[in-house]
Amino acid sequence: ATYMARLGRSDQPRHHFDDIFWGFVTIFQVLTGENWNEVMYDGMRTQGTAACIYFLLLVVIGNYIVLNLFLAILLDNFSGMDDDPEEVAVVAAAAATAAAGAAKKEEEIARRTEEEAARKKQRDANTGACTDPGASTQFNRPDRPMDTKLCSLSLATRAQNALNAFISLEVFDNTIMVVIV
Repeated sequence: ATYMARLGRSDQPRHHFDDIFWGFVTIFQVLTGENWNEVMYDGMRTQGTAACIYFLLLVVIGNYIVLNLFLAILLDNFSGMDDDPEEVAVVAAAAATAAAGAAKKEEEIARRTEEEAARKKQRDANTGACTDPGASTQFNRPDRPMDTKLCSLSLATRAQNALNAFISLEVFDNTIMVVIV
């Protein structure tokens, strides 16, 4: 009779906590997110609504632990790199060379940006074009007189400026870090 029951559809689902092996398999299934809601509903059907709280806590706390485990392994691999004095000296010399080259490149970029801004300002002054970065370019035609151009700050530009100011606050960064952790 037991043999025949195993061939057909069983009354017991594959995910259960009746023995230690299937308990581990079920926990693994829930933590990987593979159809965990069905496991929760079966648990609620057999144990009541308190099983819902158990499964929600299992998902939240279990995924938090798995994430921390992954990050710990990742950080351990980075900290385990060899710190040979010769290698550190070579890396430091390369970093100093790269920093000097980056500073020189940065000065060149700043000079070119200033020159381009001066040329654009001169060109805009000659053509009478609108200098508002938020204004639409389809209305900035040099053949129209300056008073007929639509040269006002748009609502989208004001919203972008407000959001940029909000994002640059230190409180915003701290809030995001608290939410992530």
